[in-house]
Amino acid sequence: MLRKLLGYAAYMFGANTLTALLNFGVSALGMTTRPKEAFGDYALYMLIYSVANGVFIFGANATIQRYAANDDQHRRRFLKWMYSLFLGLFLVTGVLAYGLYLGLGTHVALAALGLPWVVTYWYGRYLLRSRLDARREARLMVIASLSNTVFQFLLLTFTAERDALIYGDFLALVVSGLAALVSVPRGLQVPYREVWRVAVPPGFWREVLRFTWPLWLSGQVFTAKAQLQGIWTGARLGPGPMGSLQSLTTMWQFAAKPIEYLGQAALPGLVSAGADRDKLYRELLRFCLVSLPVVGLCVSGGIPVVFQVIDWAYLSFGGQGQPLAIKYAEVPLLMLIPSLALPFTAIEMVTNQYSVAVGRPKTVFYAQLVNVAVMVVALLPLASAYGLYGVVLTGFLGELGNGLTFVVVLYKEHRDSMKSALRWGIWATVATALGLAVIYSTRDHALGFLAVAPAVLLYAALMALGGLLVKSDGERIIRAVRRRPASAS
Repeated sequence: MLRKLLGYAAYMFGANTLTALLNFGVSALGMTTRPKEAFGDYALYMLIYSVANGVFIFGANATIQRYAANDDQHRRRFLKWMYSLFLGLFLVTGVLAYGLYLGLGTHVALAALGLPWVVTYWYGRYLLRSRLDARREARLMVIASLSNTVFQFLLLTFTAERDALIYGDFLALVVSGLAALVSVPRGLQVPYREVWRVAVPPGFWREVLRFTWPLWLSGQVFTAKAQLQGIWTGARLGPGPMGSLQSLTTMWQFAAKPIEYLGQAALPGLVSAGADRDKLYRELLRFCLVSLPVVGLCVSGGIPVVFQVIDWAYLSFGGQGQPLAIKYAEVPLLMLIPSLALPFTAIEMVTNQYSVAVGRPKTVFYAQLVNVAVMVVALLPLASAYGLYGVVLTGFLGELGNGLTFVVVLYKEHRDSMKSALRWGIWATVATALGLAVIYSTRDHALGFLAVAPAVLLYAALMALGGLLVKSDGERIIRAVRRRPASAS
């Protein structure tokens, strides 16, 4: 099962790599050709529709995997719900958009109009994921990513529009939603005319709602945390630091994507594992603790040279303006903070899915409450003392609290697995800190990025010493990369 999950994650990551690089290039173009404040406004626009989107999708992925991972009929019922939700949102946001435009501006109106499309896109991916259908889900993801890249690039290159990133993103939302409406029924082998005829037994949605409710609440708590953090940063520190925070998020996608795809594969795998669930949990967690911090070390050490390459390319083509290495000089150092949190991010990611698979969705809600509580307590003093560094450090502390909450809540019923998670997480955090110390020590050197190699070797040696890195890990990665998942049929 682990090999199948790694194959799904590797396929999705491979499909995402090219489009992610293109999206990164367009974001870099926006960072260089538009004011820093415009990039901050783009971050606020995305925050608005992400918050609204979260109202409708938080808990949906976990619920769909829990009910539909082994049941085609349940997939059909959720497909009918996807179409019904799209139609309802399309009608409501269409009516509200004009009033929002007059009262709050174009950005808010576009965020509202994009809502039905982005919600449909994510529901479509969740339904395909319930079959671990990596090929079709990757195709849908590529359509969305490429449309975003193309529209933003055209607007940035051929217009002087300050908010080109916003308009390009909105057009891409529409394309991605249309792609989901067309492709998902085909992937589930449901004729379009049959979607509305799918029978839903009495009480089914009540049962689903009881399961989803704590997951939905945890998502709203998470959204409130992100919203509060974003609003506070923009209002207290200004659009410039908000732009730096968005730049950090853009650069962090190189580390975030492997985490995202492993997490996506974990839930349907853990649901289907049955009696082998605890064994699969520990094996998957161990693999994530070995691999994800290595990605973080590479990203943290490589960002300065990425900035230099972008600046060189931009200036070579006649570009003018402040180089990224100066405009966003604080970002490489900020990157060290979320990198240090990666071991407990891995614990949170795998144990989150595990708690849903064993029927304990309320644990996710408790973990998010702790995350928000940490932020509420720490944000003001840390941000007041250290500015943007304090904001990012608050996120680090919240991630630690989040991961530890899963361990504490599940410890009584799943003692052996949680003991392993805590022991391994502490060891991996120490190893990550030592690797980042090597990178930090060479931060001002022109060839400082070369420190990534000894940092990774040190981390690997410490993980082998702790018994977490074994020979079969490399073989599994090679097999996963070579494996070509067949489209589920």
